[in-house]
Amino acid sequence: RGRAIALIAWAFGAEAAEGSAAGLGGLFGALAVEAVARIDDLTVRDLAQVVWACAKAGHHDAALFADVERAALPRLHQANSQDVANLVWAFTTNGVEAPRLYGAVADFAEPRLRAFSPQAIANVAWAYARASSPDTDRVLAAIVRALPPRLPELCSCQLGMLVWALAKGGAHHAPAFAAIADEIRGRNLEVFSDVELVISVWAFSAARARAPLLLEAVEPELVGRMSRLGVQSLRNVAWAYARSHMHAPALFDAIARELPRRPAQDFAPQHYASVAWAFATIGAPARAVVEDLGPHMAPRAGEFRAVEVANVLWSLAVVLCPSEELWRAFVARAEAIAPEIEAAGAEALCQLHQANLALQLDLPGLGVELPPALARKAQEAMAEATPQPHLSARHRSVSAALHDTGVVHDNEARIPELGYVVDMRLRGTNVVVEVNGPCHYDSAGRRLPATAMKVRHLRAAGWDVVEVPHWEWPEGQAQQQAYLERKIDACRPGGLEGGVVCLGTDLEGGRARPAPARATATI
Repeated sequence: RGRAIALIAWAFGAEAAEGSAAGLGGLFGALAVEAVARIDDLTVRDLAQVVWACAKAGHHDAALFADVERAALPRLHQANSQDVANLVWAFTTNGVEAPRLYGAVADFAEPRLRAFSPQAIANVAWAYARASSPDTDRVLAAIVRALPPRLPELCSCQLGMLVWALAKGGAHHAPAFAAIADEIRGRNLEVFSDVELVISVWAFSAARARAPLLLEAVEPELVGRMSRLGVQSLRNVAWAYARSHMHAPALFDAIARELPRRPAQDFAPQHYASVAWAFATIGAPARAVVEDLGPHMAPRAGEFRAVEVANVLWSLAVVLCPSEELWRAFVARAEAIAPEIEAAGAEALCQLHQANLALQLDLPGLGVELPPALARKAQEAMAEATPQPHLSARHRSVSAALHDTGVVHDNEARIPELGYVVDMRLRGTNVVVEVNGPCHYDSAGRRLPATAMKVRHLRAAGWDVVEVPHWEWPEGQAQQQAYLERKIDACRPGGLEGGVVCLGTDLEGGRARPAPARATATI
């Protein structure tokens, strides 16, 4: 009788998985009652099938899940990989906290994962990442160890679940992500569903796993499907490519075309904030997109949370949005939730400081500024932001060329009145040098918006900015010195007085740093 209950539950659970769960609530309620009454007669497989079916059908029964946990724990040794995967998947899906069960399944699975089926691996990874169990780290670490030879066995859905789980669960293991990227890129992307592609690009970006070849390969596939994507997917794609600093003009143009076609009621504050941030970050048609979203965002400013408010204000600053209504709405929201913004952390406060600089230096005619107390907090956060602990090879090479020219300068110098840290400040002058690598430019060689805003603010505050784009920096010592002299003369006619270079202080110990050795790396 117990086996029959499990099979009936499984059959109707499979129907529910196909979208045919309507009107089955009473049936699953009756099955749950029968299962609880015969709980000790059910095998581990029966128990797993019953709760799996209830989870598929969206049936929540606390008594059933509690009894299943109690009955399953002493019998796990009788289970197979799919049984334990179904158990933790069902408990996670229904939001049931069961730390003892998660711990026992982790003990069972950890030494056996190499023998698990592909679906069981994907389900276990998803369940532990979603549940945030104390055992999540060790389970995901075991999956990463077992993963490489099994990747070709996983279907596109399982690959999507797995990479999402590793990103969500914090298992940011670079070799594992690289192997998954190669596996996805080597397949026919047409067989991946829209959701699977979106989840994959989101996961690589969320884990900060560099996968430019994968994102390049997926881009045309996503562009071709853009009209089918919902608001959440459009947001996830824009956010993922922006966070990965992928300059994908066709993709961002396609997203910009699709956004106005989606009903306003489909947008949550998070969608508006993330899309505005993504376009402002990547330098796509940012101003047009932010201004198009503005009339929808301003009336709903009161719904935005702290980080979302910071993202919106920073985006308005980056694109020099001229809408006084939009600025006032979000400055007022920032003032209303100032304690939450302060609690959100340094990044949000630094974004607010840059927004306030834009209001003061770029858009003073609007007559809008942050309230003084919040502006001070934001400025303090910017002033306390930690400079880069290590100089890049190109930065050291430029510094060495200045040293050879006899120019006194400080590396990683903060401009107190602005809070920005510049690569080099030439002492006794108002000249700063910014050594800009590829991450500062789009694919056409244009400055990315955040870089352009920093230069704009420095110049508006009276600083002469010498920019050294990575593609301009020559290799020879004489050529490097001549290049810098030309650049400095261009912004400061008459050149600079020579002197003994001083490279500031050791960023870790506060000791004077000697002049750097000339870099030998290829620039």
